[in-house]
Amino acid sequence: MSYWKKWRECGTITRMSTPQFDFWYAVNNTQIVLMPKRHLETFGNTLFHYHLISEMMDEVGKVRIRTGRMQALKPQIITPNAYMKMVLEGFGDEAHKYAEWLKEHEADMHILRYGYTLKQESFSEQIVTDSIEAVVERVKKDVEVSGDGFGAVLKGVDKPWDVCLIRLFWHMVQTSAKANIMELAQRRMFEMKDGLPVPIREEIAGRSALWPPVPEKKTILVMGGSQGARAINSLTVEAVQILMQRQPRQWRVLHLAGRAEEEAVRQAYEDLSLPMKDIDVCGFMTDMGGIYASSDFCICRSGASSCFELALCGPIPIFIPLPTAVRDHQTANAKAFADKGAAILMPQKDLTAQQLAQKLMELRQQERACNQMRDQLRAMAQPNAAANLADVVEKRDE
Repeated sequence: MSYWKKWRECGTITRMSTPQFDFWYAVNNTQIVLMPKRHLETFGNTLFHYHLISEMMDEVGKVRIRTGRMQALKPQIITPNAYMKMVLEGFGDEAHKYAEWLKEHEADMHILRYGYTLKQESFSEQIVTDSIEAVVERVKKDVEVSGDGFGAVLKGVDKPWDVCLIRLFWHMVQTSAKANIMELAQRRMFEMKDGLPVPIREEIAGRSALWPPVPEKKTILVMGGSQGARAINSLTVEAVQILMQRQPRQWRVLHLAGRAEEEAVRQAYEDLSLPMKDIDVCGFMTDMGGIYASSDFCICRSGASSCFELALCGPIPIFIPLPTAVRDHQTANAKAFADKGAAILMPQKDLTAQQLAQKLMELRQQERACNQMRDQLRAMAQPNAAANLADVVEKRDE
């Protein structure tokens, strides 16, 4: 048996100088005249169009037609374990025991989180003189003729009219959840391994390299960040020159220089007459899984995102922390890895290209040590970071 959680979050809307109605008034007076023919997308956002028809409160015989768009966000999978942590605050012992039983049987429990946003830029309204029944029928026919699979028509109240849209969204979730769950189950997205759905975990673990491996060459990945880290870029160019001179035809370089630095870095390599067939300079790339799988070593800063990604699926890091980072947190990050034997820490202040090149040549000759470092790196990964953080917060609040 499958269960699902419908979730929404709406902001508070304040209306000045207008009658105040309980939201149940709007809920109970909302009629879904025409539901979208298609269900909410399972693996992406859904944009659907609404036509809300209501009688004006202060003018007899006047009908307002509001049209606009709502975007339903991609359903998010919430594990039963994480869900219980969200909802059990203040519950008694028996409720907690039941929650524990549910966690033990979580293979049969599927929870999805839904959300939405209003697209105000596409909003419009018009006022017509006619009976509301005639207007509803006319708008319904227009939507049906248009063939819009995500068109919806509803009859509701003039104020608070936005509650009627939430009611529509609720109905769409109810009619879509079963199909969403079935499609997710077909892709094994409810099967968890190390805190991630099995297909995602398998994709990370078995990601194909962007370049076929060349036994005699080691690949260096250089990441200067999306904006480019000038110090790392210039230092690495000089270090690569030393490597290519001392160990020719033994290295490949993928240099993600940042868009602002891309042309300057490429020109710097060319000015040194280095073999560009073994050097690829890019401003930015999106397939980081393939890039990590293609690399042996990574020269980069030690921000939280880089540390997490490298621990989970990356090459051996050579961290050069940003010296101006707030409270020097990048040095603390890099030191946590280096102290475990999972990375190399090289502070920028006194670092030279010669030292960087020498460290890379040493690592190349220490295959056993590198394998141990990779094992330590994997041990540093925290695939259940969100749940672990929730545990820390809850214990602190106790």
